[in-house]
Amino acid sequence: MSLLTMVQTICLELGLTVPTVVTTSSDQQVRQIAALLNREGKTLCDEADWPKLVKTQTITTVSGT
Repeated sequence: MSLLTMVQTICLELGLTVPTVVTTSSDQQVRQIAALLNREGKTLCDEADWPKLVKTQTITTVSGT
């Protein structure tokens, strides 16, 4: 679920105007909802011992391609 979808869902549930953008929005309520979601995301990251999603790949390139 994207940030936009989450903000739109929250706005629908609260009876607020549903935004079409979040990151460049000048609407104070949209900005506040985005800030609250970011804070909650950081809290979730800090509370759990999440495994790192790291995968190493080797890429071989050929000159001229």
